[in-house]
Order: sequence, then structure tokens, then C-alpha cells
Amino acid sequence: MNEPNTPTPSPYTRDAILAVLRLDPAITPVHRAKILAAFDGTPAASSPLVRAVADRSGRVKASVAAAQAGVAISTVTRWCESGEISSERIGDRITLVNLEEVIDRAKRKRQHPAENLP
Repeated sequence: MNEPNTPTPSPYTRDAILAVLRLDPAITPVHRAKILAAFDGTPAASSPLVRAVADRSGRVKASVAAAQAGVAISTVTRWCESGEISSERIGDRITLVNLEEVIDRAKRKRQHPAENLP
């Protein structure tokens, strides 16, 4: 028996849902990740973002935070090195950052692009 053909939601719909979730301070990063995983059709336990957030209470790999905030990993690395966001190095290759800090910094960057010029 074939399953019904369900339409794939637009990425704009996902972005709108994410924007609404970010507005509610009562929704934690873990809950936000679980809601997005459910929206994407990914079992929450297998979502890398949910596992990363759940394991470290809001701290995720810099690459995950960059993807969620819509900025380049090099930008997140630069913010870490300059002290604009807090970070924690684990070994030589992994940097953990606070997801909310990266998202907030990315919002400020978009609102005031002139402050990013030399």
C-alpha cells in the first residue's frame, strides 16, 4: 500500500516558523530544535542539532550554529577569536558556541551592516 504523497514545505515556511520560535523566550534551544526536527520530518532523537543542544545545554558545534544562524563558519570563528561570542575549544578541531549568542550576533550584523566594515 502506497503512502499518500505529502507536499514538501517551502524553506520560507520553515524560516517563518523559526522566526516565530525565536521570538518566544519561553522556548529553549532544545525545544526549538525538536520542533524544527518534527517539522522537517526527522525523528528528534536522530536530529544532530537536538543531540548537540541536549548534550551541552545550548552549546553546539560552531558549524551547526553557523548553519542555523545563516552565516559562514569563518564568520562564527572570527567572532569567537575576537571575543564577540563565548566559545569553548575541545581538542584541535571542535569549537562549541552558544547557539543563542550566534543567532543574536547574526541578527545584529544584518540590522547594522555598516558596523562590520573596517
